[in-house]
Amino acid sequence: YGKNYFYYNNPDSGKFEVLPWDLDLTFANNMYGNGNHDFKTKVAENSAFNTDYQNRVREVLDLLFNRDEGDKLVDETMRFVYTPGQPSLVDADRRMWDNNPRLNHRDRYYDISPTRDFQGMVGVVKEWISSRGRWMTQTLLRDESRIPETPTLTYAGPQGYPSDRLVFNSSNFVSPSRSRFAGMEWRLAEVHNPEVANYNPDEPNIYEIAGSFESGELNAFARSYQFPPVAVEVGRTYRVRVRMKDVGGRWSHWSEPAEFLVTAPDLSGYLRDLRISEFMYHPPEPVGEERLVSTNRDDFEFVELKNIGSSAIDLRNVRFTKGIDFDFGGSAIGTVEPGGYVLAVKNRAAFEARYGPLLPVAGEYTNDNLRNSGERLKLSFGAGSAIHDINPYSDALPWPPAADGNFSLVLRGVNEALPPDHNDPESWRISRYSAGSPGGGDGIDYDSWKEQYDIADDLGDEDGDGIVSLLEFFLGGDPEAGSQHLLPVADTHLVEGEAGAQDFLSLTFAREIAADQLSYVVEFSSDLVTWVEGSSLLRQDPSGNDDGLVVETWRSDSSATEEARLFARLRVWR
Repeated sequence: YGKNYFYYNNPDSGKFEVLPWDLDLTFANNMYGNGNHDFKTKVAENSAFNTDYQNRVREVLDLLFNRDEGDKLVDETMRFVYTPGQPSLVDADRRMWDNNPRLNHRDRYYDISPTRDFQGMVGVVKEWISSRGRWMTQTLLRDESRIPETPTLTYAGPQGYPSDRLVFNSSNFVSPSRSRFAGMEWRLAEVHNPEVANYNPDEPNIYEIAGSFESGELNAFARSYQFPPVAVEVGRTYRVRVRMKDVGGRWSHWSEPAEFLVTAPDLSGYLRDLRISEFMYHPPEPVGEERLVSTNRDDFEFVELKNIGSSAIDLRNVRFTKGIDFDFGGSAIGTVEPGGYVLAVKNRAAFEARYGPLLPVAGEYTNDNLRNSGERLKLSFGAGSAIHDINPYSDALPWPPAADGNFSLVLRGVNEALPPDHNDPESWRISRYSAGSPGGGDGIDYDSWKEQYDIADDLGDEDGDGIVSLLEFFLGGDPEAGSQHLLPVADTHLVEGEAGAQDFLSLTFAREIAADQLSYVVEFSSDLVTWVEGSSLLRQDPSGNDDGLVVETWRSDSSATEEARLFARLRVWR
């Protein structure tokens, strides 16, 4: 122990820790024997420790104990303890120490300030950082003549510092003592910048020494280094530095920093070609042998991506950052080929028990699950630049309610050149079959159906049943057999209202769930001339036969009476 401190050997870490008290003279030069004391002197006799100790002192001087970061620390601390014109901790401390009757020198606290006030003392402390830093360099850093020269760095990326192109170059390793190169290290740190958008002065300062990303020691010299996009957030300010190490274990000073504001990456390729094509947020209950793996239905969740482009997509910097926490970087699948799929699953064993072992599973999100009631699901590049942001999906209209507990949600028009709006409920439908179709397409599209049956004309009638090809596909019919039984059925629907019970004309039909390339509307008319689009969807349920059809019932907005005739029609087009 010594004056105002103990050394404590922590049994958990096996290391000594300093336990100080009475900190009123922290910023002074007359404590601990001018910086030396018995314990430190003995430990410093160990050459390996002394080298590490000097490396750390050098780093503290470079990254914190200087007039740049140090001044910010003093100013931030000052805001906590002193407000001009108001009672403060400073005044209380002065009353306790400077004006104590036992002292024979009252008001000595401000003696060394040229202005003899608190603001003057702030300047004294800042100047002390400079003088004490010089003392540390001259007294503690005894290897300065032998350490590697401080390297310089330059930015080598495109203008604007986009997060996906943060490339920097370092100067060569140079050793005044002719020692050999042993390693180098890069670091990146967010720093305090009041000039950025959304700056909040009430939040704590950010200091460079805390760091955001470190490369770790690199044992082979490489002039260029690129920081991963996940290490930075767009719109924030960072500093990059590099340092060198020789075979004696001595690190150079950190280089002068390159400071910059990070801008958004070019995500055009991801936005154009990478789609969240399907996700299962509330799976069906496990049955049969599935229950031998898991009885928890949440374990059968999955999220599927599809590359609809003509080039492979690099997934190393792609992550789910909302809804689930899953990083494709370091996963089993780092790229997705043209037309290919990739899956993130809740529980791989459960997933394979239901869907088989041969699907493109990148990995598991074991610590998360998608909420059955709905939540935000965000696919990001790097630390949060949005590729697709569903905010949020829901188990209630206008989202397809049938996805809650049996079917997955499938992106309509997933292969269309213009990306569907993932945040629009109208862009989603339920899967063609219960439990979904991960790792592949969800049913057959209209063009493939026409090719399968060698149909050239949308308005042709190959089987002579009076139903044109386009409508036959929409209704889930067979172009080689009669499909009249699939035509819409009109009926009346009794509705209770303020005027009592009234009949409304309704139209019921089954349609192909996967008819994403087709549009349709149910319309009503009283004269077969003016048609009004129906706005009341009474029913939208899977057929119950797991045949890829959904049954819908629409009703008119005006009631049907004996005096007035009403007509209904289903109009389908491409």
